[in-house]
Amino acid sequence: MIKHYDGGDKFITYGNLARNIDYPQPYKGSLFGKRIGKTLGTMGHLLDTITAPSWEDRIPYIQAMVVAQNTKLPSDGLKEFIVDYPNLSTEKKKDLLYLEYQEIFRFGDRWDFILEQLGIGNPSPNRLTGKGGLYNPYGSEGSPEHRNLVQYISEHPEKVGFDPAIIGFKEFPLKSKDCVDVLFLSGTQVLGVEVKSKRSGPDDHLRGIFQCIKYRAILKSEDILNNLSRPVDCVLVHEEDLNASLKRTKERLQVRTIQIKFN
Repeated sequence: MIKHYDGGDKFITYGNLARNIDYPQPYKGSLFGKRIGKTLGTMGHLLDTITAPSWEDRIPYIQAMVVAQNTKLPSDGLKEFIVDYPNLSTEKKKDLLYLEYQEIFRFGDRWDFILEQLGIGNPSPNRLTGKGGLYNPYGSEGSPEHRNLVQYISEHPEKVGFDPAIIGFKEFPLKSKDCVDVLFLSGTQVLGVEVKSKRSGPDDHLRGIFQCIKYRAILKSEDILNNLSRPVDCVLVHEEDLNASLKRTKERLQVRTIQIKFN
């Protein structure tokens, strides 16, 4: 699923996983849940024995990608690997999993090394996704699609309502040690732009909304320290449609979004 990911959800339900690995039926009830949970735990511990001299990162908890159909969350059995997981609220579990999915996808072609160490052949395309997607070792950010869209926005400030004569700064550093994808700066206005390419799904878009809130506050604070008083804003540029929930969220939080179809 990672190797052929081409956007959308980064998880798979227990039932779908069972069907795709020819797991014995039935796929319902507590007995199934216990058995497939034990299977995932065993799989997770197989990774405990794998190390590579040049790796500083731990192997991400790939089993966290398997979720219940109704909650879209792994069971509390994940505590075997993430001890505090059961103690988190539903929303904080989602936040934690978002970060873990980022690590899983950033792990990139190192997953091929994992397969080799486990004596597992290269997975065939289409098995889990049903579509021959693109290999994505980048997650949603850092991908060629993301970089290309950032470059395009930096050269076309008019697309986000800024002075067309001003070229944007890419990966503009902030005092918080974050980076804004693009920053447009003039003597009378500051505009940060957070970019989500077609690689991004709803989870990335939600993160982008909150990134805009964070970056806007930091940019305003930096202006205060520099004794400047000018309008400061941060907008979210996205390629894919926002779902109804995201539209409500950005309206409530007063974050401006702009959809730009690129290539």
